[in-house]
Formats: sequence, C-alpha cells, structure tokens
Amino acid sequence: MKKAVSLFAALLMLLGVFQLGTAAANRPALRAENVTSEAFTLKWDKVKKAAAYNIYEYVFGNFEFMEQTKETSFTSKGRTPGSAHYFYVEAVDKNSKYIKNSTTNMLTVVTLPKDPKLKKVSFKGNNVTVSWSKAAGAKDYAVSLYNEKTKGWEPFTAVRGTSLTFKYTAGKKHTLLIRAFCVVDGITVFGKTGLRVKFTAPKKLPSTKKQAAAMYNSAVNNLKSSKANFTLTETWQTTHTLKSFSGTKNAKDVFLIYNKGFNALAKKTTYKKTAKNGKLYYKGNECGKITEHVVPLSKKAALSSDSIEQYKASVLSNGNIKLSLTLRGENSTFTSKKANYAWGLSQIYEPFDVRALQADGITVLNSATLSYNRPTVQAVIRPDGKLVSAYFNIPYTLTMKYTTTGEGIKTLLGKKSNDVKSSAVVSGKTLLNYKVAW
Repeated sequence: MKKAVSLFAALLMLLGVFQLGTAAANRPALRAENVTSEAFTLKWDKVKKAAAYNIYEYVFGNFEFMEQTKETSFTSKGRTPGSAHYFYVEAVDKNSKYIKNSTTNMLTVVTLPKDPKLKKVSFKGNNVTVSWSKAAGAKDYAVSLYNEKTKGWEPFTAVRGTSLTFKYTAGKKHTLLIRAFCVVDGITVFGKTGLRVKFTAPKKLPSTKKQAAAMYNSAVNNLKSSKANFTLTETWQTTHTLKSFSGTKNAKDVFLIYNKGFNALAKKTTYKKTAKNGKLYYKGNECGKITEHVVPLSKKAALSSDSIEQYKASVLSNGNIKLSLTLRGENSTFTSKKANYAWGLSQIYEPFDVRALQADGITVLNSATLSYNRPTVQAVIRPDGKLVSAYFNIPYTLTMKYTTTGEGIKTLLGKKSNDVKSSAVVSGKTLLNYKVAW
C-alpha cells in the first residue's frame, strides 16, 4: 500500500498538482542554472530556520532521497546528454525535522545535447554537401544561415540526420550554424554553442586537363614572392662505386678510403631552407633572396594539358580549391670532355664530405645523366583565382661517371706517385620539395 501511495504521489507531482501543506504559489522556488550536456546546478530559495536541505530525485518510479546539504545549491555531474531529470527540495530544522511548507516545486531538468563536429564539406555540380558527426543526446539539427546584409541568423531548415545538401552560389561566402536539439517531456533544448561552418563556394572545378592547367597558371600569375614563405627540403640517397684502379695501392684499399670519404653519402640526409623578410636562410646563414628561387620556379611552372598525366581537384572546407597535378617525366643526358671538375662536383654534393673530389688532381666527368620521374604540383587556390600555396615534389636520379688521375688519388693515399688513376660511378636518388605559401 505504501508503495502504491508513493507511485500515486510521484504521478501527481509530475503532473504539477502535488502539494505538501501549502499552495503551489507559496512553495520555495527551485531552478536550474549552468546546464550543460553532463551537469547542472540546482538552486532554491532560502527557508527560515532551516539547518539543512534534502534533495529528492525521481528514480525508477519513486522520488528517492539523493543528498543533504546546508547550502542553497547543489551541482550534479555525470549525466547523460539529452536526458530528463526530476527533483524537489525540502528543508529540515536543527533536529532534522521537516519544516512545514518548505517543499519546493517539482523541477524538470533536461541536459543539453552535445555539439556536432564537422566532418566534410564537398561540392558536386551546383550542390554543396555539409556533413557532421552525430551529437550525443540529439536526433535532430536546426540549421541557420548568416545574412551578411542584416548581420543576423536566419532559419534555414531542420535536419534529421547528419548531412545537408543544398545549392550554392559560386564565389559567395556561406556561414552555417548547425545546432543539435532534442525534445524531452515537451521541453526543447539546444546544444551549447552549435557548429559553425564557413566556406566560400568555389567557381566551377576543372573538368579537363586543359582547364586544370589554365586554373593553375592563372593562380601563378598572382604570385607575390616578397610576401611568400619558402621552404626547400631535399633528401639524398647516394652510392659510390669504384670501377677500376691502377697505381701504388690495390683496389680494395682505395675502396675503403672512398667509403670513409663518402660515408655521409650513404645515408638519407635532409636539409631545409627557410624564408624571412624576403630572404632565404640555411642553418641561420643567409643564402639568397626568395625572388632568386621562387620567381624562376614560377616561370618554369607554366603548364599545358600535354604536360599533365593526371589531375585531381577538390574543395577544402573554407572553399579554397586544392589542385593536384602529376606531370610527365623528363630525361636529359649530357657527356663532358676532359676537364677539371673537382670543384664543381664538390658543390653538387654540398654540404657532404667530398674531400676525394676536392684534391688538386684532374677529375674528368665522362658522363652525367639526369632523370626526372613524374614531378607533382599541388596548389591551393582561392575561388577568386589567387594562389594560397604551391607545393612542388620533384624526384630525380643523377648518375655521374668520372675518372680521377694524379694528385687527386695521391693525396688520399699519402704516397708521392703520379701514376695513380681510378674510375668511379656516383648515383644518387633525390627527392626535392619546394613549398611556397602566401
């Protein structure tokens, strides 16, 4: 019988008609503040002669005692997003006896749903699709559009799901506010801040290699090298092979010496040049102006549809166009006549240890083959055609065959003999990366 009375009392309280010794209008007020998706604070009016307050929560069909506090507020944590909770509070005196007419109104608190997170903004034809993650505690989402003229939000649509597709205006800025909401016991609550999505709708994406080349070249024409951030990264992997040797030492001994002299060339080595105030620096030392590197690069970057093997265009979440181009590889071979190339080769291998090539002897470069393998260009272009950044990835292989005679080998061996001669092949694979940002 007691249980049935408790259930009946709970039902009456939920209906808002349950009264304990006083009219509803005279009850101490109970309210909720700082409501989030997982927590909230209960606050109520102070009752005269109250020593403490008992907090009751509706659980499994009954109002159960939850907490006693001397304060007039209580914070609850660890709640489920988008869920309803029912409370009332009553006061007791110093003898823990209930104070007449001290029971508050019954309060329903609905926690907020979580805010969604952006997944992707994609464009196809004249439509844009915005997708987001499912927000805990929500089934529906209210979408508003920002009006630049009125500087206010305008209701757009309600979505049951996690994506929205609509027509966009090319070149126009769009700002969306996506708010998760739920309806519990007739109470509608929204997420705390919502998700703001900003993008500038692009102009038509390239559909052919010719259009891709034209879009990139148009963007390159907007190059502002004095304001660019420039980074050069180069990774070398080089091998040195001794083909033949004649003189005062055997080939094995000379090969060991060459291994010692070229030990740095057997590893992958990366170095970077960075830009500041229009100048390039390597390891803190100035090594030229940006314009000496970027402008010639941009002039060489002129493309035609014939030079493009593959292309891909996509749109970033801010509306910028990401254009990736794979170019056709190029090959070139040249053969030199007998000449002293010791200094020139040492510069090619900078900053490696190449003392074998820095000696006073005669180094004849018999041939050098330079092969480019499918360079790639990646550019980020604004819808108005201005270039945001450009990334050049140039893999190539350099193979040199040369012969060293006289003092070059004699210095290494520490012997005073003029009949020393060696032939060698140096082959190196290199990945050269240029990144230019404005």
